[in-house]
Amino acid sequence: MSSFLNYFKGLYVVAEAKQNDGSIVSINLTNNSSSLTMYYHNNESTNKQFRLVFSDSSVRVGYINHNDYKEAETALQEQLQGNYTSVNEKLYLQTGIGIKTLISFPYLKQQFEGKKIIVHRAELVVTRCDESDTTKHKFPTSLFINYYDTSKGYLVTVPDYSIGANYFDGKYNKSKGEYRIRITKHLQYLIDGTSSANAINLIIGAAATNMSRTTFYGLNPSLNPEKRLRLEMYYSEIQNY
Repeated sequence: MSSFLNYFKGLYVVAEAKQNDGSIVSINLTNNSSSLTMYYHNNESTNKQFRLVFSDSSVRVGYINHNDYKEAETALQEQLQGNYTSVNEKLYLQTGIGIKTLISFPYLKQQFEGKKIIVHRAELVVTRCDESDTTKHKFPTSLFINYYDTSKGYLVTVPDYSIGANYFDGKYNKSKGEYRIRITKHLQYLIDGTSSANAINLIIGAAATNMSRTTFYGLNPSLNPEKRLRLEMYYSEIQNY
């Protein structure tokens, strides 16, 4: 087997370019039905076969090329190039090593400087602005948050996620057209100074396997300001007597 693996490195499957309507195909290699069967013969017999199965330890790599978003909306192209004049109106998310949105709270700790604060509830509210765009492009059923931990050197989840998926939420509310993501503990740690992770990444859940995208209202949309990207926080200040 080791000699075969040294000779045969794997399979490289490439999709043909599509100018108009295309498709996205997901391949579950760890399914019991997935395998690679080689049919061969030797000097002794014919119709021989050897079945190679995939496991969780098998190396699998997916590569997606977004063509530098040359055909994307002008606003998205501008944001990717560092021009953020359109972020008040619309922001973007996409899976497949696509688009994430970086959110920070630069004045949060300063706002409560010298005060003892208890955060009872804090939610990031994200409202979709492409509700009609569901026929060709699947929108995400849930959103997720992580951040880069400088002490560990890699991305980690916010502490609220460890409490449980129902508490963290992030699921799409169809009647309201919005996602609510609980970040109560994360903001408490920022205010207390026990965490310096001021910037968080808003991404689509299961981004490596769930191909979807969405646009959502920005910081101050002109037509629907009530649907802006916002933080809703309920807190109490402890007074010293």
